[in-house]
Amino acid sequence: MACLYYSINDETFTISSFIKKPDADEIIINVLGKPNSKYPLATDEINIDVPIEVVSGWKIDFSSGMFVSNLIDNLYVNKPEFRNDSIIGYKLVTENSNPLSYGFCGFMHAYQRKSRDCKLGVALGVGIDQNIQTKVMFGGSLILGKKERFIMNLGCAISKIKELSNIYYTDRIYKDRVDIVYSEPFKVGWFFGISYNLSK
Repeated sequence: MACLYYSINDETFTISSFIKKPDADEIIINVLGKPNSKYPLATDEINIDVPIEVVSGWKIDFSSGMFVSNLIDNLYVNKPEFRNDSIIGYKLVTENSNPLSYGFCGFMHAYQRKSRDCKLGVALGVGIDQNIQTKVMFGGSLILGKKERFIMNLGCAISKIKELSNIYYTDRIYKDRVDIVYSEPFKVGWFFGISYNLSK
């Protein structure tokens, strides 16, 4: 009984631990207990790691992944127009076979710590699509899991896109091939991305 008493009596040990700032969703606190010299029966040191889940406050994380968006360059080509097997001119037609752009992206996420496996947050990101166009993205995030986190992102994207200059008409037949000129206005569209959390 004496050993049991000394093992649970806080006067038997000098307990020490470091206070850590919670910069992750889970922190490990090391608890070290050294026997008090006044109690000779307490001879074993205590050295344990205590995992503590952080469930309050806001956190910023970073992730990388891939995205799709409806913001894509509207590219055109000269298509020959025929009459009686002879070329009578050229018409400007779009050459886009894919209505979506896609590429790699990186996000910064801000969210409130919760004990649940799914959390909502906001995301700000930058992406590069298949035409080497830069897109700035802002929206919401659904963060899945506590440690190995996949993140689904949805929101608005802003980007320059190529559009046919207004000096041309797509319903007109031109006598000769046209040297196609584009304008590059900023446009707003949507994006959807899946990314993986890079921080703990």
